[in-house]
Amino acid sequence: MSIRVANIINDFDKKNYIDTKNLTTLQETFNERFFNDAQLTKQISGRVIDYKSNPIPFATVQIRGTKINTATDQNGYFALRVPNQGKIIFSAIGFATIEKNITDDFKVIILISSTSTLNEVVVTGYENQTKRNVSSGATVSSFNQVLSGKVSDVQIQARGVSSISSSSSPLIVIDGVPFTGTIEDLDPASVTNTSIIKDAATIALYGSRAANGVIFINTNQLKNSNPNNKQNIDIDNNINVGDVGNRLRTNFRDDAYWQPKLKTNAEGKASFKTTFPDDITSWRTFAIAITDQKQTGFANGFIRSFKPISANLTTPQFAIQGDNINIIGKILNYTSDSIQLKKTFSFNNNLIKEQTIGLRNSIIDTLNITAGNTDSLKFKYTIERSDHYFDGEERSIPVFLPGVVETNGFFSVLDKDSSFTIPLNSADGPIKISAETSLMPSMLDEIDNIKQYEHFCNEQLSSKLKALLIKKKIYSFLKKEFKEEANISDIITRLNKSKTQNLWGWWVNNVPSSWISLHVVEAFLMAEKNGYTVNLNKQAVIDNIIFNWENDRQSDQLFSLKILYALNAKADYKKYIDTLEKQLKEPTLFQKLQLVELKQKLNLPYVVDTFLNKATHTMFGNMYWGEDSYRFFDNDIQSTLAMYRILKNTGKYTEELKKIRYYFLEKRKNGRWRNTYESALILENILPDLLINDSINEPATIIIAGNETITEKSFPFIKTYTGNRNITVTKKGSLPVYFTAYQQRWEKNPTRVSKGFEVQTKLERKGETITALKAGEPIILRATVNVLADADYIMVEIPIPAGCSYQEKNQGYSNNEVHREYFKNKVSIFCSTLKKGKYEFSFTLQPRYTGSYHLNPAKAEMMYFPVFYGRESMKEVNIF
Repeated sequence: MSIRVANIINDFDKKNYIDTKNLTTLQETFNERFFNDAQLTKQISGRVIDYKSNPIPFATVQIRGTKINTATDQNGYFALRVPNQGKIIFSAIGFATIEKNITDDFKVIILISSTSTLNEVVVTGYENQTKRNVSSGATVSSFNQVLSGKVSDVQIQARGVSSISSSSSPLIVIDGVPFTGTIEDLDPASVTNTSIIKDAATIALYGSRAANGVIFINTNQLKNSNPNNKQNIDIDNNINVGDVGNRLRTNFRDDAYWQPKLKTNAEGKASFKTTFPDDITSWRTFAIAITDQKQTGFANGFIRSFKPISANLTTPQFAIQGDNINIIGKILNYTSDSIQLKKTFSFNNNLIKEQTIGLRNSIIDTLNITAGNTDSLKFKYTIERSDHYFDGEERSIPVFLPGVVETNGFFSVLDKDSSFTIPLNSADGPIKISAETSLMPSMLDEIDNIKQYEHFCNEQLSSKLKALLIKKKIYSFLKKEFKEEANISDIITRLNKSKTQNLWGWWVNNVPSSWISLHVVEAFLMAEKNGYTVNLNKQAVIDNIIFNWENDRQSDQLFSLKILYALNAKADYKKYIDTLEKQLKEPTLFQKLQLVELKQKLNLPYVVDTFLNKATHTMFGNMYWGEDSYRFFDNDIQSTLAMYRILKNTGKYTEELKKIRYYFLEKRKNGRWRNTYESALILENILPDLLINDSINEPATIIIAGNETITEKSFPFIKTYTGNRNITVTKKGSLPVYFTAYQQRWEKNPTRVSKGFEVQTKLERKGETITALKAGEPIILRATVNVLADADYIMVEIPIPAGCSYQEKNQGYSNNEVHREYFKNKVSIFCSTLKKGKYEFSFTLQPRYTGSYHLNPAKAEMMYFPVFYGRESMKEVNIF
């Protein structure tokens, strides 16, 4: 697709993308350069929505009679400096323009649609009338009539006309492609069919170029058309000028494209090529430009994508195994002719329906399917005319399992001769056993677990960055090629975009948190040490911390001091530490160890032996400090990590450090550490020591179930065991063996669980609870969470029925909610803290596809300690 952008100022923005939230700021900069500040005495702000309360992005908000304007962001919000008196004009493509006084209330501006649209299918100009009543169509029996211009109500200028943009010429569409030549350029022998439309509907369909009518010409060249040709879009004329007649559309997205680093030529024009998705719809394009004098400008274009005859397919975004779904196929004919077509409907590459039909205007098909035992569903809907005109769509949707996954397992370091029975019940499913004489595979598995976590809060981004850098170090040790540089760069970019006041909160735009900021800074410094450019403004971070230190909570002050030290800040650390020690009247073990670690790094007096004597030992002889609790910091993992760093910094205690490392490995008794944050910290601290090759005196041997001997050459050993029997393991030899056993199964009918939380969901319409949904009538999905004890960092996960789509995607602001993520199949809601009590969370859905759907259990859990959770049972939802 070729896009031509005219009249854009020199030196296009050098960024790789444009954040729409900055549009208002850029436009206000533009305004202030061209208008006197004294005239713009106040600021108005509000939101522009449609009558269904959907936000209208990129709507224009302009002071009447001036060039002062701005654009709404993706959520419909705007802000604009204005004078005391005057008129404000609100406009958006597809909506009627309205005007308000500057003195009016601008909190909510509602625009009314001015065009008819068939949602997610095609923009039309026919509404609910038949084309016979609204179009001045004519079937021309002879192409010579067109050549001679003898067609009623349409003035044909063929000879001597060099462009179809002539004010009196109709638009010529040949085999579905707008033609830029003249009528006389065509070979009459190649024309198989000709028809004409001329009325207001043609402009609604094809833009201003169709103001004098549209001539549809079909030729015998369709049989030779290339189905892989890309679309070619002409923004200046608002029309698709290159979509060949025959192609199966498979790439559907709602995204536009942005080309960075463009500069205009001497005529003030810039251009680039891109490919649009296959959606037959209307597209808006946007461009922001800036001069070397920092003058900015904003422009947008409007493109209509169309085909004269099209086959469209609409499906849910996903399915759950067992769902019964009605898939919709729709054929639309924009020509004035009644035509004969062969239509086909295929499911998972199997032909389900094939039929020859006569078509005047439109036909709607439904295909009822049941999602089976597969990971995806593929649908194809096509049409073909006798002259080889072809169109169709193919769509695939993912299939999720009903229910929840249940996992049991353990991890152990077999350091000495030992014998034990695997503490798993084989009646609950197959048991997978793996044994390694190297710890690296287990560490890589832990890294992959961090990397695959689906959320992108700042803590998890930092943990993923640390994990990938550690993986790169392991790969270097193993002499393997590392192929995830792009992921590292992407995370660094995300973290740079998500800071607030040069620090970081849990999510973007959250209040900064010292422990999360420390985690991010450590990740950045680790990346910088490995040669990556992180663009960390160290001085800005230092200035922010020092300015706010006295007003921070005592727990935050400790982390803030660690950030200052990590950034080599010049500060009176002794004064800060003395102040903290006076304020902490009853410090926790974790706080005491943090202070000792700081003193050690700063060469201030400290004591280690007191803490060393308070170590606790496990049955395996491993060492740790603190209690195995679910307090976020004052627990055995965090306290033992601090002690590990303190002992390591002394250059002594080799044996103790080994026992601490084994304790962390022992804590993987369920095959994973508890959360991404702890996993990243443990890997970061112990991995350098695990990469050291120790001497091996005697190869290890393990015997499984009394008769299966695994010797040195058989490692790594991986096997799955089934059957109702106990599995014993015996280990001999001085070389450690890292042993994992786990079982994982899907529980299709999970029962209600209340381990810290109680969860219940219901569907509502107009304030009443309902059990069946009607397609086209919005409903509210409401979740009630009963928190049984005070909790921090909670995630509420609410699945949706596959037959529904989101009516809106709003961010909640009650219940200490800090972030929402809308996935195809669920909504994840994150709360910083919830005190004991009941809380409600809700969002609006639009039922769209009739059928019967499974609804997986909603749940609430402590994000970093998921053993505390609650969920409801499976449900079913019917849409009629």
